[in-house]
Amino acid sequence: ELLAHRLPPADAEAAKLEWYAIVEGGHALWSGVSEPYKHVIRAFLVHFHAQILSHASERFNFKNGSIGNFFFAGSRTFFRSLEAAIFLFSRVARIPDGSHVLPAIATEERITLGAELEDGTVIKGQNQISHPPSSGRASEVDKSHDGQPPLPAPIRRVFYLSSEGSGQEHEVLPRANPRALAELERCDALVYGCGSLYTSICPCVTLDGVGETIATRSVPKIMLLNGGHDRE
Repeated sequence: ELLAHRLPPADAEAAKLEWYAIVEGGHALWSGVSEPYKHVIRAFLVHFHAQILSHASERFNFKNGSIGNFFFAGSRTFFRSLEAAIFLFSRVARIPDGSHVLPAIATEERITLGAELEDGTVIKGQNQISHPPSSGRASEVDKSHDGQPPLPAPIRRVFYLSSEGSGQEHEVLPRANPRALAELERCDALVYGCGSLYTSICPCVTLDGVGETIATRSVPKIMLLNGGHDRE
């Protein structure tokens, strides 16, 4: 229940207070977690919190934040390895044996998602594309789409950007994970999970070799639709 928990979606102060109760170890959600697991999970939540505090110029908004996502982000920045973070999360979340969680991308560099609109506008960052914050001063994690303005133009394409800039001159072409490509080549069916089309699905299939491999497979291909709409 702890890793599946989300902080309050409407009140930023209430979300912050609940986060502090969790990261300090006093929240009721810890009652069902054994001491060894609590020690591991809390260590990476504390690390994630330290990363937030290190960015003194930005105010982080915890509204609707996922504790599981915060734990994963903490382990990712600690290990500086996406695969190591996936391995840890799989063990802590007790993902069943026989299940393999593989990143689609093969890089440890800091990159972000970009979108080019039909009018030439370039937007940097997943949240800015799908769930822009109500104020530019806060780092929002709230994914409620109510009241968000529509995009000024349809999306032409999505691509990856280096962390150094936001223009198309900073576009990078990360490699697809060879292990993920191998699984695509031998899978019996392909299921696209729930997620935003342009910020969850397209970034995976646009990696070099992924879309081409999928196109050659004649297996069933199934898309699970979202229960709501993102602005893109």
